[in-house]
Order: sequence, then structure tokens, then C-alpha cells
Amino acid sequence: MRSLPGARPLGGGIDLLDAMKWGEPVAHLIELRRVAGLSAIRINAGALLIGAAATHAAIAGDPLIAEHLPDLARLWGRIASPRIRFSGTLGGNLMAGRPHYDGLPALMALQAKALVGGDPSWHPVEEAVRFKGALLIAVRIDRVRRRRLLVGRELHPAVAVYLGISDDDAMRVAVGGAHQVVRCAEVGPGDPAEAAAALAARMPATLDDGGASAAWRTRMIGVLAEGLLRRQAAAA
Repeated sequence: MRSLPGARPLGGGIDLLDAMKWGEPVAHLIELRRVAGLSAIRINAGALLIGAAATHAAIAGDPLIAEHLPDLARLWGRIASPRIRFSGTLGGNLMAGRPHYDGLPALMALQAKALVGGDPSWHPVEEAVRFKGALLIAVRIDRVRRRRLLVGRELHPAVAVYLGISDDDAMRVAVGGAHQVVRCAEVGPGDPAEAAAALAARMPATLDDGGASAAWRTRMIGVLAEGLLRRQAAAA
């Protein structure tokens, strides 16, 4: 890619081809789907590693993910349409930077880390996707057996809420669709209604567009978060 000015990586091509239709200049396309290991899904030292070229369908149907983090498999089976699930990739979903896409908020709620080309360090996934021109290599979720993911996406794509629960019962909420970028915050123990209201109040101003008003989105963040927190409290 460095040797070809204007080169862009091609995984599933969902967002890239749309951008090209609207005039985005691309001099070369670099096919990634046959790069050895880039589609691999594996468990290593208790961590789940998902290659950036893994398709949504592969993630939804992978037996390792179904065994270690079934909540993630269930969510991925609901992403978009079958056509997109069988062609779109994890890397494309994350690096597109679309706030209503499910991948980034779900992985932020799970405290996932990401590896990008040319950098040996794992970064929080929300930081890695902001690296301009970076090539995503893989995503890692540590202590995967001890994590849960609850999702409130009944109002997707206008707003969706993702609740990640770690091995020590710490809770992290990510909000997609309601802001220009995905937002995330820790949630403490206590009454679900009070915790959800406090979360909604801490969130920055929400979008006000043709999809929904800002006031409605802010209110629905609290409603969806409260529902997830009540589900978690009932299961605890």
C-alpha cells in the first residue's frame, strides 16, 4: 500500500464502493480477503482474537465465539442484511466510522483492543479506528469467557445502547447512532432508573436530524439503558 500512492484496502467493499460511486478518488485497490491469517478467529490465553477480514457472517456463525461470548455472536447475526453479512468485514465496519454501525459500540462496551498495521501496540478500539489511513489487523477481547454484552437496538439506527459487563461486574455503556461519534461511559451499581438517568445526563448533545430529534434521542438513551440495567440486575 505504501508503494502505491492512492491505494486503498478492499475487504468486503461495502462502504468503499459507495464512496467511489460518489467520486472518492482511489488509484489502486488492494485485495485483503486472501491474506493469510487476516480472517482468522481464535482464542489465545483467554482472549478472543478476530481478524479484520472476518465477515459478519463468519463472526455470527463461529463456534468459538458462540462458546465463549454468545452475546456477540447473536448481535452479529442481526447486523444489516444477509447480503452485507456475507460480504462485509469487521475491519470495514469499524474503519468506516459510521456512528450507527453496531461493531464499534459493541466492542467499546466490551473494552476491546485493536491492532493496526505498522504499530506493535494494542490500542483501545475507539482509538485505533481514528488512525487516519490505518489498516486494521485484528481485534482482541480479553478474559472473554467472563464478559457479557446486552444490546438495546429496538430504535436502531436512530439510537442504540450496548451494555458490556466485565468479569468483576463493572459495567460500560456505549451509545451508537445518537452522536457524530460513538460515546461510551462507565455505569456504577445502584438503582437502574437512577443510573440510566445519570448516564443520559452525562452524554453530550445528541444529533437533531431527519432521523430523530435531539430531545427524543437523549430520552431514549435513558430508556434503553434502564432496560438493559434491569436485565442485568435480574440476571445477577
